Amino acid sequence: MPVYTRIIISAEDFLSYSKDLLKQYNIHCYVEYRDKKKKASYKKVDLSQSFSKVFSEKYDCFFLCAKEPEDTSVTSFYDDEWCDDTIVAEGGRETETEIEQLDLRIISKLHNDNIRLFVNALNAKMKKDSQFGKGVETENYLNKNIFYKKGLQKIIWASFERKPFLDPIELPAE
Repeated sequence: MPVYTRIIISAEDFLSYSKDLLKQYNIHCYVEYRDKKKKASYKKVDLSQSFSKVFSEKYDCFFLCAKEPEDTSVTSFYDDEWCDDTIVAEGGRETETEIEQLDLRIISKLHNDNIRLFVNALNAKMKKDSQFGKGVETENYLNKNIFYKKGLQKIIWASFERKPFLDPIELPAE
């Protein structure tokens, strides 16, 4: 099982694509927003509604968690109480002309079974799906482990924050 799953897809499209798997494995989604002082707050995502307003400019990352907090006062999903049950998802931002790679990472090596099953099912679903390809050119290196949604007509970046230091990712010719 991969520790990382990398996908060239917007965060909004990812949640739409994986919604059935999230429900099947009882995984909850929490979006982290940062204020001007870099203080984090979390908002649970209702998987039955549209995701178009979830990912604003204050979006920092999101967490996929196999347990649901009793209240909304989670201080950090990296805390011992949560990390065994959580995947952090970073990236997935999108503009009209650019898209950022989405990186999913299981936080703990001692992870919850539902987390492992979800990641395995997601990888299997993308491998079988004709809408997805696997393997992209990054910094003159063929990375065979990055999934991408076929037909993207945008400039693709591994990270929007590191754009000045990176070359865009190139998709293989279809």
